Parts: sequence; structure tokens; C-alpha cells
Amino acid sequence: MRILKLLSLRQKSKKASLTPDPSPGGRGEKIVSRNSDTIEESQEWGCPLSLRERAGVREGFAFRFTLNCCRILLSAISLLASATHACEPRLDGPKSANGKMAESASYKMVFRTQPEKVEIGKHFAVELAYCIKDGAGAVDSVRVDAHMPEHRHGMNYKTVVTSTGPRGYRAEGLMFHMPGRWEYIFELRAQGATERLTTSMVLQ
Repeated sequence: MRILKLLSLRQKSKKASLTPDPSPGGRGEKIVSRNSDTIEESQEWGCPLSLRERAGVREGFAFRFTLNCCRILLSAISLLASATHACEPRLDGPKSANGKMAESASYKMVFRTQPEKVEIGKHFAVELAYCIKDGAGAVDSVRVDAHMPEHRHGMNYKTVVTSTGPRGYRAEGLMFHMPGRWEYIFELRAQGATERLTTSMVLQ
């Protein structure tokens, strides 16, 4: 008899555990099962989600996370490639104290004088190197000149320009015959079009 009473009490206890909570804050009956199709109550939102649906949510999150990581990686690679292929002209040999930059829509150029110090009434040469910006054509020829904008006249001599290698030129025969502001003129001709790059210096 005692054993029968114990079995009866255990059955009553199981039924009570499955009885919905009548209190206002009660969340109702919760069924726990290992079957993937069994519906469980969400402890946070109170909405039913099957184990299979929860697995799908986790897989979707993992996919979005992986996709975002790939996008960040591709952006970093793109920025690195842009920096690697940036247009930066360079001259061979040691850097000159009076090296100057000039730039146009399609080209960027660096040049230096030889000798380094330009003196009134003395001939000097100019070495230059250029690089091509995206979409611009290769340079066919280069012309180098100089003039005084305030006096509206140029040099008394014509320069001779020769190629020194890929994207490099040397101009000889320049001479500034008076003090004041002189403006260098570099004309780069490519595919029938000419772009002018200018920069100035004050000779004393």
C-alpha cells in the first residue's frame, strides 16, 4: 500500500509541473524535448521557436558575420593596392635641396637643377621625372622653357631636351639673365594633346 501511495504522489507531481501558471506574470507551460520538431517557448520574448528554427537563426548570423569580414578584407586590399600604385615620380641619385614638384590633371612631375644653385647669367640644366595618373596616356615628348610673367619675356636661349630613360628627361641650355621671378614651363605631349605644368622661383 505504501508503494502505491508513493506512485500516486509522483504522478500528481508530474501533472502539476505541466499545469499552466495562472499568475499574471506566468509564462505558461514549457515543454522540453530532444525532438527537433518540438516547439519551445522563448524565455526572452515568449514566442515559440523550434530547435530547427533556432539553428537556422544561428546559421544566418554566422553567414552575415563571415560576409562582413570578407567585405572589410576586400576594402583593405583595395586601399593597399591604391597606395602601392600611387603616382610618385622619383629622380635617380641623392635628393636635391631645390627639388620641386609640379602637377597637372594627368601627370605629376619632380625636377631639380644642375648645378643646384641657379646664378644670374650662367647656364644650367634641369633633370626631371614624371608619373602618369589613372587614365592618362604615355608621354611622347617634353618641352622645357621659362619666362618672367611680370616682365612678359622669356629666356634668350632655347633648351635642348633629351630622354634619360623611362619617364625621365634632361633639359640643357637654360639661363636666367636677370633677377626676379622666373616661371618654369614643362609641356608634356601625349596622344596629340599637351598638358602644361608650371612652377616658379625668385632669383636674386
